[in-house]
Amino acid sequence: MPQDHNDIEIRNLLFKKLSLKRRNNISLRMAPMIDMIFLLLIFFLVTAKFRPQEDLLPIKLPAPSKSVSSVAAPLVEPLVIRLRDTNDSLIIEIGNSKTLKIANDDIEKGLVTFSNDMLALYKAQKRTTADPVELDCDSDLSWSHLVKVYNILFGMGVTDITFPLED
Repeated sequence: MPQDHNDIEIRNLLFKKLSLKRRNNISLRMAPMIDMIFLLLIFFLVTAKFRPQEDLLPIKLPAPSKSVSSVAAPLVEPLVIRLRDTNDSLIIEIGNSKTLKIANDDIEKGLVTFSNDMLALYKAQKRTTADPVELDCDSDLSWSHLVKVYNILFGMGVTDITFPLED
């Protein structure tokens, strides 16, 4: 029996030593972790895109005076152009002043006439290319005719081309 008691004591001592060694072996290795943090830091520094700081524009505004009245620029009525398709032609009504009937066979020549009429109307009404133009199209208008008229207006420098909304 004494041997059994000694064996138990020896086993307990070995168990304690092994458990202490195991507890001491469980630790985080800091060197690889620090290396990874520096690698991530370098990665983010290299890939970051820094924007230049925005400055205020150096503008001197005039002092408000009572003699200058704040009058808004008058609104310009849009020039309404109505587009209709018939079986063999395109009908263009420029405002209330002119109506053009352009045959489908001779559409390019008719669009040149439309362009010249628009220039004459702009001069007569003292309009600019920044004034609004409203294209009022029938539901059966072909897309090719609409695109050609739109391209003529855009080629003239008209920038405010709109379409009316239906209720």
